[in-house]
Amino acid sequence: MADVDYGVDPELVMEFVDESEELLGDVTNLFIALETNPEDRESIDKIFRTVHTIKGNSAFFNLMKVKSMAHICENLMNLVREGSLKFNNDISDVLIRGIDYLKGMLDNVRSTKPEVDDEASYNKLLDEITSFVDAGNSQDPEAVWKVVNKDVGDFKNQFKGGDPLLMDLWNRIVKNLEILSPFSGEESAPEESTEEASSESDLNPKELIESILKIGFDDVLDENKAKQIGSALQELRNLVDESSVEKINAAINSYETTFPTDGFTSFLSDVINDHLKEVKLAGDEEKESKPEEKKESAG
Repeated sequence: MADVDYGVDPELVMEFVDESEELLGDVTNLFIALETNPEDRESIDKIFRTVHTIKGNSAFFNLMKVKSMAHICENLMNLVREGSLKFNNDISDVLIRGIDYLKGMLDNVRSTKPEVDDEASYNKLLDEITSFVDAGNSQDPEAVWKVVNKDVGDFKNQFKGGDPLLMDLWNRIVKNLEILSPFSGEESAPEESTEEASSESDLNPKELIESILKIGFDDVLDENKAKQIGSALQELRNLVDESSVEKINAAINSYETTFPTDGFTSFLSDVINDHLKEVKLAGDEEKESKPEEKKESAG
């Protein structure tokens, strides 16, 4: 049988084969890990990246059958990653056979043979893996909703008691999911916890600015957040105590001078933070004095 010309520098093809075989060699241990823990995210991601890489590189070398096998394995692993399919023995078995087939195809390429020895067995395995992919893509909507619902709950637990803006984001996601969900009862989105969640609407302008700046940023703050701070500063000017008017005006002046030309820089953030530390809202002093008044009346 004559050597196959793949239309690419043979040395580059051999480099691709070497790298791909090395990647696939590591996959066996990952499947063993998944048999012990089917939800091992790290192993799932590594298997996905392996077949994804081989898929992309094989197309460059005109190895279209290698590409097709890697692609269908990638699609199946992606459904596992998304939670649309649970990794189990059946999926493990068909993927391991797909990986073994890829290894055999790479051996053929190394020997400059056609990628596939037996078209019938190749197509049969492709169809078998495809059937798993089709099953994952056509899952019952309620099952998919359960996965989404779990992800939302995980998000809440991750940020519970954390930054008010992140909790506000969670609240909005929950409300939108409740609108979209065709289901009700226990499987609907988690109920909003009024004790744990705090939305932007519950914050006064000063608290809103402080909560945005608390998140921090590397160089320049996101423009939408920066404009949100600008609006809050203007609103805050009407709410401050008389003793704080000068400070809030200085903060607004710094904002209006810097933001239009340089963006909301970390320096501007420090300046505004310094001004806000000395800003008091109208009525704050009255609130602070009430406990003292109660003590005096009690005495």
